[in-house]
Amino acid sequence: ARRHVPHRFRLDLLRKVYRLYEAVPVAERVLELDPADRETRADLARLYIHVGRPHDAARELRALLAVPGLPHDAYAVGLAKAEADGGDRAAAARELDALLARSPGHAE
Repeated sequence: ARRHVPHRFRLDLLRKVYRLYEAVPVAERVLELDPADRETRADLARLYIHVGRPHDAARELRALLAVPGLPHDAYAVGLAKAEADGGDRAAAARELDALLARSPGHAE
């Protein structure tokens, strides 16, 4: 049941030494073994942004935004960044507008 643990540990090590391109397939493998691992899904989204794969990052962030009770504001900002990095500035603006509409405290 915890087959992903060695992979997760390797992912953490690779991230700490900034071997981000190598970390991507490790994170993908962790999610193959444990699709419900939200921490790894968030890490993978960040990795995708850092290695220039904004569309993949957006997919992972949308999956996280679909889960109730997670820090949606942070994921929404990440999704807006991924959309902008992927060239869809209108989608990025819509995401940020939606965030500001549901969390008025950000407007201050």
